[in-house]
Amino acid sequence: MYEFHGADGLVNRRRDEADELDALVAFIAGRFPGAWGLLYERADDLPTPPGPGAFRVRVPARGEVTVRLDPFLSPVRPLIED
Repeated sequence: MYEFHGADGLVNRRRDEADELDALVAFIAGRFPGAWGLLYERADDLPTPPGPGAFRVRVPARGEVTVRLDPFLSPVRPLIED
């Protein structure tokens, strides 16, 4: 049995590192189908939806990664940023 305990990261600007993080999440989901979690993404240049000031969430579960819109933190308000 394998256990994967977690990964985290912060990409200040969407560059190659963001693509590498996406590939890592896809690899983990495919290699360990029991893995689960959330990967939040926010950027001023996200396409619509969700658009500027909103979060997009990658959800690895059951061997796949789905992309969902975040209903909780979006759109960003000063209360969240403080």
